[in-house]
Amino acid sequence: MERVGGGRWGEFWRRASCCLQSAAATLGRSTAAHEALFMVDRTRVPVHERLSKNPCWLLPPHHRLHRLNRRRAWVGSRVSSEVQKKAMENGRGSSCVANDERWSLAGATALVTGGTKGIGHAIVEELARFGAAIHTCSRNEAELNKSLKEWGAKNFKVTGSVCDVACRADREKLMEDVKSTFGGKLSILVNNAGTGFVKPMVAVTPDEYSFMMSTNLESAFHLNQLAHPLLKASGAGSIVNVSSLAGIVGIDNITIYGATKAHQEPGLRVGEGQHPDQLRRARLHQNPLMEPLLAMEEFVAKETYRIPLGRVGESEEVSAVVAFLCLPAACYINGQVICIDGGKSVNGNL
Repeated sequence: MERVGGGRWGEFWRRASCCLQSAAATLGRSTAAHEALFMVDRTRVPVHERLSKNPCWLLPPHHRLHRLNRRRAWVGSRVSSEVQKKAMENGRGSSCVANDERWSLAGATALVTGGTKGIGHAIVEELARFGAAIHTCSRNEAELNKSLKEWGAKNFKVTGSVCDVACRADREKLMEDVKSTFGGKLSILVNNAGTGFVKPMVAVTPDEYSFMMSTNLESAFHLNQLAHPLLKASGAGSIVNVSSLAGIVGIDNITIYGATKAHQEPGLRVGEGQHPDQLRRARLHQNPLMEPLLAMEEFVAKETYRIPLGRVGESEEVSAVVAFLCLPAACYINGQVICIDGGKSVNGNL
């Protein structure tokens, strides 16, 4: 037998090719699985001829895997291109936002729960400054009316309802008010309302436990469900859940409160994976802020030591991030958890 290329290796390759050709002829054409593995096009070259000319099964395993991965990547890119093309044809998923529209919420509608004080009040004002029309709610009718009067004097487009988000019937009534006010479309949902009790876990009563679960966890889940058709109707909605640093790090005497906040994250992750509906979701972990109930000298001194930036945050520093996440400029931020804590969550002095 004439040697190919001379030497022992030439003889080896010739014999290997002969064996492969004989096996291929016996087995006939390859199965679809073999064709995918060897990247063979049966319409152009018979399988046994292709295999006899290019015995890729003799390649090392990592080379064969590389070929298979290249094939998978090519198929994946084709599928991804088709999906993106379909989304663009439906008018969704486009990143082509004009520069003058990226930093404006003109024409947007928003629901902010618990918007009459603290972080919620700051969020309402921040969104209103960017041009959004807002509906908010509060358990306290007097506080709500006072805030609405204040916003009216500033020419903000804000309406409101009396609602206890811990009550299922109140949540359903709230969403009916939002639907009526905004014509069945909602651009932004901010789940901000929350409550907590500062006491050891063993001292928490059943009523306190149920109230915290209903207000902090159940309300966010239920409002997300109720708002979903309104958000989809807007074409590109945003959901922001205002959580707490207590949901990711242990903080003394607020164990149950921390649990209600921590359980919001699986809903964020799973919800985004199960519902490719062009709605963007984000969750904020904020540190205790400089508010009247927290502006105690001892507390502030203790917190300042734990925060790398050396100060306690302000409500406006949270509302600014919420507004950014709702802007078209942040249209590619989705399914993220953001800490607004001055670096406390990465500091060792917790």
